[in-house]
Amino acid sequence: MAGNNDDGGNYSGDGYPATNANVALNYPQGVALAASGNLFIADTDNSRIREVLFAGSSTLTLFNVTTNDTGIYTVTIADPYGSVTSVPARLLVPIPPAISITNPADYTIFVANQTNVTLTATASDVDGAITQVQFFEGATSLGTATSPPYSLVWYNAPVGSYALTAVAIDNFGCSAHKPA
Repeated sequence: MAGNNDDGGNYSGDGYPATNANVALNYPQGVALAASGNLFIADTDNSRIREVLFAGSSTLTLFNVTTNDTGIYTVTIADPYGSVTSVPARLLVPIPPAISITNPADYTIFVANQTNVTLTATASDVDGAITQVQFFEGATSLGTATSPPYSLVWYNAPVGSYALTAVAIDNFGCSAHKPA
């Protein structure tokens, strides 16, 4: 945060990157976030409003977050003279969906003249909804089903052995895959 009172009434750092400033907020009392992403801090005892310009990302990155960390959190900005706390925000750590291929069963053998194969999968999501199930033969997409029962017909399947996979995607964008 740019700006520092040198106790002589002179302020340094205003108008420059915060990383270049000799920073000392003197009893910060409030914080506001503009739609632009700029942060405003009431620097009470310096009689100033400090503006921190949005630098391209308003994302707070958390590492090693698990589903056990889901909850209501606040962010506190603090210095030796005081602190300001954000409004509560909900952190949701989505749980990936579950999926299984129900047809064809593992090691199913089809008669050589049977070229249409029905693919079916069951999928569920404990914290959301399944938006689609995609079926693959290797890396090749065979199609997508968007409602249960998640099923499609693989028309004109050529003779051979195949490794089929189904991928469930939920409303949070989480996915799970299951080979046949």
